[in-house]
Amino acid sequence: MGDLHGIRSLNLSNNYLTGSIPVSFSNLRNLESLDLGNNSLNGEIPNELVMLTFLETFNVSYNNFSGRVLDKGQFGTFDENSYKGNGLCGPLIHRSCSTDETPPPSPSIDVEEEDEGVVGSNSVHCWFRLLVVFFMVLAFDVLVPRIGAIGSPL
Repeated sequence: MGDLHGIRSLNLSNNYLTGSIPVSFSNLRNLESLDLGNNSLNGEIPNELVMLTFLETFNVSYNNFSGRVLDKGQFGTFDENSYKGNGLCGPLIHRSCSTDETPPPSPSIDVEEEDEGVVGSNSVHCWFRLLVVFFMVLAFDVLVPRIGAIGSPL
């Protein structure tokens, strides 16, 4: 997934995804919008995502994330709504990160963990959806320049 360097928007919300956010998402340097809301993702939000300097929209609401909210780079501009429904903390969401107040991460059922990636009982559906998105982006990148060339004079 991290090899789709030209992708600008990625919406994987409401897909029953489990596991963690792949660190390879930080390679999507042109990404302007990332929506992972309403899934069952867990763990911490990878610090490497601060490298997404074009990111204007970020949503991880209603998952099972824990830890501190990123506040560097573009992440300092996102409001509380981006993080609702998680066990996250930090000044951006007005919740202290002291050990007394941070709830433990929610346990997940049927979750297998790998180094990177979104895995679990619905991983086949997840990867199918990711492949559909990949081929749509690929088709758009290949066909749009050709369609434009058809109408142009030689």
